[in-house]
Amino acid sequence: MKKFVSFFLITVMLFSSAAVFNSAAEFKYTDIASEEEWALLDLINRYRAENEKGIVTMLVGLQDASGIRSKELLTNLSHYRPDGNPWHYILGENGIEYTTDSFEIISSNYSDPESLIRALSQSPVNAEKLLGDFSHIGIGYSASDNTANSSSFCIIGIRCSYKSEYTLCNSEGIHLNYGDNTEKIDVTLRSSCSHGVAYMKVLDSMIRGYDPEAIGTKKISVRHDGAYLPFYIVNDYTDSKPGAWYYDAVLSVTDNGYFTGTGKGEFNVKGEMTRAMFVTVLGRVAGVNVSEYEGSSFPDVKAEQWYSPYVEWAAKSGVVQGDNKGRFNPNNPITRQEICVVLCNYIDKNAIELEQKNAAVEFADEDKISDWALSSVTYIQTRGIVSGNNKGQFMPRNNASRAEVAVIVDNFSALLPK
Repeated sequence: MKKFVSFFLITVMLFSSAAVFNSAAEFKYTDIASEEEWALLDLINRYRAENEKGIVTMLVGLQDASGIRSKELLTNLSHYRPDGNPWHYILGENGIEYTTDSFEIISSNYSDPESLIRALSQSPVNAEKLLGDFSHIGIGYSASDNTANSSSFCIIGIRCSYKSEYTLCNSEGIHLNYGDNTEKIDVTLRSSCSHGVAYMKVLDSMIRGYDPEAIGTKKISVRHDGAYLPFYIVNDYTDSKPGAWYYDAVLSVTDNGYFTGTGKGEFNVKGEMTRAMFVTVLGRVAGVNVSEYEGSSFPDVKAEQWYSPYVEWAAKSGVVQGDNKGRFNPNNPITRQEICVVLCNYIDKNAIELEQKNAAVEFADEDKISDWALSSVTYIQTRGIVSGNNKGQFMPRNNASRAEVAVIVDNFSALLPK
């Protein structure tokens, strides 16, 4: 009968917890604890990690129990409750199994979690408890100006022998700066077992696969208790932040491998795009196998340059031509109208048909578009790949910035057959 009652209580608690958290859309796991309680949990887990002990999670039901106990401790710092019963009676009241290895640590008049953890780690009895074999924790913190103690902490730990399932919370939309370390990754681990649900902030030592200098969207993971929990983060360029008109395009062309930065986490958004750079980017969009293109068709392109295989591909495929002296001029900035011509050449040579998206625009500075580029500008504009500025100008002979080209390439690549 005793076993049946115990099983019944655990089952009811598990299903009632699931019902509460699945039906309450307004539930936020951060609300189960105060700032001081979350901070102390993080410090305890760091203390355990330093001593090669497993992390512990904040159990929702246990959190409720420790909160009640912390209020009781404001008037009477004792392991006995105001009604004279031992502290562990609070566990039964909250539907939590009590075992002989469950423990309670109580303290009063500590102003912050940091000073408390220092004191507890220096106490052999309390340090042994904190480093013991337990898996769930509840942390209660209360403060009052009208009680015997101005503040109190209650830490309750229990050991869980049930199999836990893990998921991640707040692991979406994480943006980091170039060079940030793993401590900047603020992700919460959610565990679920027969005791209910529990949470903890992921320690930086649990993060795997993170490179602070790897720009773009990257897949990393949390490793814990044999579980592999992948998620994505974005390491932003130092000069390209969310909200900028070019941000999405810069991130997209980086993730697709069309562009790389210019070093030290910078995309160089305002930098001019050279002819060699543009042909290289277009070659990456085309998936060119650079090992198939050796030598050089242009006297001013040396075969050993980083861009030479892409220039040779563009020359052999008819995407680019030299000037009237047969030179490619790789280091010259590429203009907006030249980009349109090169893109049209690529479209024509590969027999690509792109649907018209926009009506043709008569730009305010259309008279400045060269005759050899006019039809290409019109075609690329009507396909939604380029546009003019807010004054209705196309600025055909302006040198294109890297940010502008990122937007153009992103628009263009999205239209290509997959």
